[in-house]
Amino acid sequence: MASSHSKLSIGFESEVGSFYVESDNQLENIFNLSFRTGNREPLLLGQYCSITDAVAAVVQQQTGCSEWDQLAPQELPRRVHNIANWKFSQNLGTIPQVACS
Repeated sequence: MASSHSKLSIGFESEVGSFYVESDNQLENIFNLSFRTGNREPLLLGQYCSITDAVAAVVQQQTGCSEWDQLAPQELPRRVHNIANWKFSQNLGTIPQVACS
């Protein structure tokens, strides 16, 4: 059965790879931080109780992704510090048929 819950996702793309914060499919109020490069499968870096905590891990270079975490501070894209530069999307899940008529 399809979920009726909305799924929130924000992402940040850099030359190193892309970070995504997405609501967990099975755990309420948990957000997964994952890292993707090229066509590789996403790597789950951690689970957080808020989007803010997951974004802070990326900004503070405490993700567990050595390629990112070991960058010199001056090598970080300045736009990572502004949440407005992250891409936001929301999948609203399924809508009951009655609501569509």
